[in-house]
Amino acid sequence: ELETVRVEREETAQALRAAQDALLALEQQLQRVKTERDQLGQALTSARQAEAEARRDEAGAARDLNALSVREAGLRSATEMARRSAVEMQDQAVVLRRRLVDAQARLAQADAPIREGQIAAKGCEGVVRDATEGLRQRRDALAAAGGRMEAAQHALQAADVQCDALSSTVQAAEVELAAARSRWEALDAQLREAGLDADAIEARIPGAATIEAWERKLAQLARRIEKFGAVNLAAIPELEETRGRVTYLAAQRSDLEQALATLEEAMRKLDHETRDLFRSTFDRVNLRFRECCPRLFGGGQAALERTEDDWLAAGIRVMVQPPGKRNASIQALSGGEKALAALALLFALFELNPAPFCLLDEVEAPLDDSNVGRFCALVRDMSQRVQFIIITHNKVTMELAEHLHGVTMREPGVSRLVSVDMREAERLAGTEAPAVEVGA
Repeated sequence: ELETVRVEREETAQALRAAQDALLALEQQLQRVKTERDQLGQALTSARQAEAEARRDEAGAARDLNALSVREAGLRSATEMARRSAVEMQDQAVVLRRRLVDAQARLAQADAPIREGQIAAKGCEGVVRDATEGLRQRRDALAAAGGRMEAAQHALQAADVQCDALSSTVQAAEVELAAARSRWEALDAQLREAGLDADAIEARIPGAATIEAWERKLAQLARRIEKFGAVNLAAIPELEETRGRVTYLAAQRSDLEQALATLEEAMRKLDHETRDLFRSTFDRVNLRFRECCPRLFGGGQAALERTEDDWLAAGIRVMVQPPGKRNASIQALSGGEKALAALALLFALFELNPAPFCLLDEVEAPLDDSNVGRFCALVRDMSQRVQFIIITHNKVTMELAEHLHGVTMREPGVSRLVSVDMREAERLAGTEAPAVEVGA
């Protein structure tokens, strides 16, 4: 056993050494992993820094891109403007070329008379020479005629002075004539546009009329026109449009006035008919209310009164005085008396416009037995013309019914509908009952 234990101890020691070696190897591997993790952490930090720098570079690039986009847009607009300017300059150049061609043509046309004059001048040189010779021959005659020439010069100077004066007068007259002709042409054009005849207008001018008077009148009219201010050229179309609008609005107003008159007439008819209908309905309900209230109260008096004289604007005041009371308002009545007054008004309205049946839900709950008896008597009289469906827990009202329908619970949680034909039951007893259905 000791040998076995020794062998096992050796094997355990070997296994322990192997485990220690494996642990050492694992620790070395763990150290390498930690080193790699540190390196990866540093690489991750560097990568994050690089990513941040890349993002900053991207933002800067985006800003630069935006600036370049703005600059590109500006350059495009400037290019477009330059292109338009170039097109305009080309158009101007075409126009200038055309003008140059026209000027050259006019210059060529002007050069032709000059050349013709030069040719004529050359032809006239011989004539001048001949005239010079003749002039020499005639100088003697001219010297002889000098005395006469001096006298003629004095006369010529006087004639020149007169000629200058006449020339000025003629020029002034020509200017006035041109101005008068232009005014005449303008006036003639205006007369033609207006469809008038100058001769007819001239024939209508009084004989005593003078230019000064007409000029003063023209000045007065010019001052009045200046006071009017600038001429609105769109006034005539606006006037026509306004006239059309006024005509349309006048037609619309006429239609509206007719419609308003029709509506007012219809309203008057409706008011008249409503007043008549309300008056007749009020009288009938008031009459029936005066009959029902004493029956339900066993005496007393009741009435419906208007709060105002106008039937359409008046309110309704309910006046009820039970026997032995002098109350001033319905608010002074007890709960049962208010219930009786409400039933009397309800039956009065129901009698005015009856229906095939009348449904009453515990309307007699606030009443005592004597008042319930009077209520049942009134229902019995009206049941000859109207079928009543009454929901009640009052035994006196149940005795009035022809059919009874109720719910019973013989077992806990189990409901059962029970129906009783009171006519059949009373027939067995030898009596008859009015046609009233009561649900208990």
